[in-house]
Amino acid sequence: MTFENNNFNHNLELATAEDTIYPIFSNHIKSPTTNTQYGPDRIYNFNVTILNSNGSAGIDFNGVNYTFTNISDVFNSSVVDLGVDTYTYYWWAYGNGVDNNYNISTSQNYIVKINSSTKTTLGYDTASPITYPRLLNVTCGDNIPNQVSVLTATNPGKAEEFYTNDFFYTNGC
Repeated sequence: MTFENNNFNHNLELATAEDTIYPIFSNHIKSPTTNTQYGPDRIYNFNVTILNSNGSAGIDFNGVNYTFTNISDVFNSSVVDLGVDTYTYYWWAYGNGVDNNYNISTSQNYIVKINSSTKTTLGYDTASPITYPRLLNVTCGDNIPNQVSVLTATNPGKAEEFYTNDFFYTNGC
């Protein structure tokens, strides 16, 4: 500080620190574990620990963004009734430093596979009288795969002459 000719001169130096606090993601937990078989109304849980978060975080699950606020370091999301598919997701959060720095986790995959443990075979009793055309009812359930083959007689007099129609569906029927 100096005084010259009745003038006051003061130099002030300010030092600012760069905000280097970013959220850190760890302990990714999936329940049930990935590559599980499809089941209707099943609940899928995804958890992550986020350090240095200001409490604002979320998950981008297969292109859909879900926002959370939390007071602890553990964040979770639940999704009900995922269909057979591979899903991609990542967590995101804002830091608790002065600039609230944004960060995302590494991309994660979650796989729901076809429940192939039960196969159903449709048969008929050759002794019963068969009239044509025949109506076939197909029922969907959690133990039926996503492909149904229907046999149709091309010549009702000859049981060996059949052709197959395949029908595909996803997420149940």
